[in-house]
Amino acid sequence: MSKRKHHYVPRFYLEVFRSAPRRIHIYNLPRHQAIPNASLRDQCYKHRFYGTTDDLEENLAIIECHVAPVLKAIREQRVLPSPESEEHQLLFAFVALQLLRTTAAAARINTSVDKMTKQVFSRDPRLEGIDIESVRFGYDYPVLLSLSHLPAMLYSISDLKAHLILASENSFITSDNPVFKYNQYCEAAREVGVTGALSRGLLLFLPLSPGVHLLLYDGSVYKVGDLRSNITSASDEDVELLNMMQVISASENVYFSDWQQAKGLEQLARKAARYRDLDLVRVLEYGAEKDENHSLLHLFERTPNLGLNLSFLSIRRNARRVPLYERVRNDRKPFPMPDWPEPPHLRGRTLRFSRLKGSR
Repeated sequence: MSKRKHHYVPRFYLEVFRSAPRRIHIYNLPRHQAIPNASLRDQCYKHRFYGTTDDLEENLAIIECHVAPVLKAIREQRVLPSPESEEHQLLFAFVALQLLRTTAAAARINTSVDKMTKQVFSRDPRLEGIDIESVRFGYDYPVLLSLSHLPAMLYSISDLKAHLILASENSFITSDNPVFKYNQYCEAAREVGVTGALSRGLLLFLPLSPGVHLLLYDGSVYKVGDLRSNITSASDEDVELLNMMQVISASENVYFSDWQQAKGLEQLARKAARYRDLDLVRVLEYGAEKDENHSLLHLFERTPNLGLNLSFLSIRRNARRVPLYERVRNDRKPFPMPDWPEPPHLRGRTLRFSRLKGSR
């Protein structure tokens, strides 16, 4: 039987934030509206998101069957798996997949393709008189290109340290794009990307339940909590900031279990609006001095500067001494850059041209 519904955030994950059996509270950001007890089964899916077949959806479901008990054990026992264990690998695989499989990741791919293509052809005389801004460039199924980077993502984040953050009450929320990327170490850098998977100072935040939050961090840069433990209790201010991260990263919806949070989420959404409105994907062109036909294109994703201040997180003394320009140019570890094959789904696929509504 054809599934058609392709989920980009697993249902087993969202169920932990349910408000009642098969129900979940939603705050919809585009409409600025809180919706009580919405149908949980109707969240975080798109028809044919992974292509014309169900193969990828089914393979992801197999992975989720192995991941679900790992996350359940972490939530209930408040203990992280040992770094060398299979459970540890499954936890990191889940984080990597959630970085790559969402509608936000797919939109970022097509926005990058669109901006790069338009910059490349911006001065092409063959397009004189053509309104190139009336056309969108992109893939039919951009998430397939995003997911093709999974081996690289797994390699890149494998060295990050893990830490659990506990809320005194069930007060963490989640979203339709639940992994939030940040880099407190390089907050001052504005014209370069600092949240790449190999960036020094990378932080990854992921709520696991209303009471438990996962932090993956660069251990050479940050100190987190008590050095004798990988579990920390969050203050009320910490919880608010971690929840605002979910509001900032969400594509459309934030999910929560306690209806009493609805009013606070409305206020949090207003506070986060200035970070959500940023045009994050940037393309800069640097021309060659001696040849006008050659230039360098620099594509990167900007990060909103939150002025991050979490009670349990601090930058190590030695790391603070490093100048900003060295922080942003040095990766955490070398990248082997193997010649990975293009995924079968993308072979032979061409770019899609779709005219914008209202254009001629």
